[in-house]
Amino acid sequence: MSELNKALFEVQKEVGGGVKRDASNSYYGNEYATLGAVVRRVLPALNEHGVLMSLSTEYVPDVRCVGATLTLVHVETGEKSHYTKLLPMGDSLDPQAMGSASTYAQRYLLQEVFMLPPVDDDGEAAMQRSKSPKITEKQLDDLVLLYKEAGVDRETVCKAAQVTLLTDIKVADYDKIVERLKAKIRGSKDGD
Repeated sequence: MSELNKALFEVQKEVGGGVKRDASNSYYGNEYATLGAVVRRVLPALNEHGVLMSLSTEYVPDVRCVGATLTLVHVETGEKSHYTKLLPMGDSLDPQAMGSASTYAQRYLLQEVFMLPPVDDDGEAAMQRSKSPKITEKQLDDLVLLYKEAGVDRETVCKAAQVTLLTDIKVADYDKIVERLKAKIRGSKDGD
């Protein structure tokens, strides 16, 4: 086994388990672990075991993605390991969208490489209760577009779904909510 892999094994033992959600997204109404929180979780252990970490991003125009690259270098031996994550860009290529996509890609990459799922501070992740499946990120994005087109706000959708956050909407309720929003859109178009 390489010295880098031995060091990374030690790092994984120290940082495993998850990273706390330390910010909230007012647009989607969900909580998430920031890039800063993920870096603070892994950097001390990497330093302790002699592993240098660097993150870089670049725009990949052929596939309209932002690519994040994580490079880990064992300081004593020079052994390197590279990891890459591509994140699709939408139609917007303005600096804010690029910066946001870069940050997302870096955060997701670090969480994947170091096996750090986001966890709630309140111990919810440790509860052994059955949970109904929640909607996917794609469904969430579609839902946001629909409720905006329907002229409805996030709070109204959450109230109708009897949840606090959009991310808590259950798959079983998603289709009903979508149909109600589409009916509202059709109704407003028929009234024009």
